[in-house]
Amino acid sequence: MNEPQPGRDAALAAFDRSLDGALPAPVLLGGEAEPDALFRSGGDTASTTLRMDLDGLVIDARIRARGDLRSLTGLVRGEFDHLEVRLHRPWECLRLFVTVDGGFRSEELRRGPASLTVERPGHPPVAGDWFVL
Repeated sequence: MNEPQPGRDAALAAFDRSLDGALPAPVLLGGEAEPDALFRSGGDTASTTLRMDLDGLVIDARIRARGDLRSLTGLVRGEFDHLEVRLHRPWECLRLFVTVDGGFRSEELRRGPASLTVERPGHPPVAGDWFVL
């Protein structure tokens, strides 16, 4: 009886109010990500870098295109004990594992809108601008 309705589900997700209290973080597209060595690999058809400046943290990320799919690789720099990075899409929210050195990644992503959010103890959540994978 309750069959999935992709268009309706995406519309409801677009009106998700769970991040209404989050601080905004502009996403800067282009430029050089640091350290660039984190992102080196061959065979990509295109790539774009983005940066988010948070209160005492910087997130550098690279979006790579391989055919119809995308990958997102990132690095959180700055002082933190624990944090969570989530990749929000209109149809899902992925929790990205952040390694001890601040690295994170997500692969085989469909094209479309996305937003990164960061949550860490003692700080309000931060939501980045929407960008297109």
